[in-house]
Amino acid sequence: MKNTECFITSLIVFVIFSSCSYTSVYQPLLAKQYPDLNINEASTVIITGDDDIKIRDFIKPFNKEYPQSNDFVNNYIDELSALLVSKKVFSKVYSDKSARPDKANRMSFLEQKEDSLFNMTHADYIIRITNIEVSSSIVREMQNNLPSHTTICKLSLHLQIFETKMHQKIMEIVDEGNTMVGTFQKRSAIKRAATISIYHAADYLKTGKTKFTY
Repeated sequence: MKNTECFITSLIVFVIFSSCSYTSVYQPLLAKQYPDLNINEASTVIITGDDDIKIRDFIKPFNKEYPQSNDFVNNYIDELSALLVSKKVFSKVYSDKSARPDKANRMSFLEQKEDSLFNMTHADYIIRITNIEVSSSIVREMQNNLPSHTTICKLSLHLQIFETKMHQKIMEIVDEGNTMVGTFQKRSAIKRAATISIYHAADYLKTGKTKFTY
């Protein structure tokens, strides 16, 4: 019964993606001294995130779905971690969900967190989610000789990958998840865009694939 429910859920997600998603492209930037990203099934990683989110559009729906910006980051970390394990991208995935105090300086907090992870973790890599932005765009087209337009929910973020032994960032990836917005479906569109970007991240780290069309 549980397997059946998982299959049905996966099927529903696939149908949603098939009808609502556009091509998204990664922009991987690899440090010069690292010609290849040497991640394999034996590698381990710890994932952390920056809670400074720029919400350009869908402000009210976003705040209803995620009362605290850290709620979005933590949910993203959980989903990404589960997918990286299920796809066997890493052997073990850990997470750091510590949130900065209300009055803490963002940059100093990130530096402290980064130093702490470098010095305390036994993982091979650190993935930091940062530069998160929620926005929208309009796609205009002609249907039956009449002008029509579609609203697209756009989630953009950066994944910074650090090698812990070298204490150095080795790659930064720009990840986008885009999905069409139906009537009264802005909250679900934000969640779908996040899920799409998570699948892109896992596929890129597993296969190096940079273009996705659903």
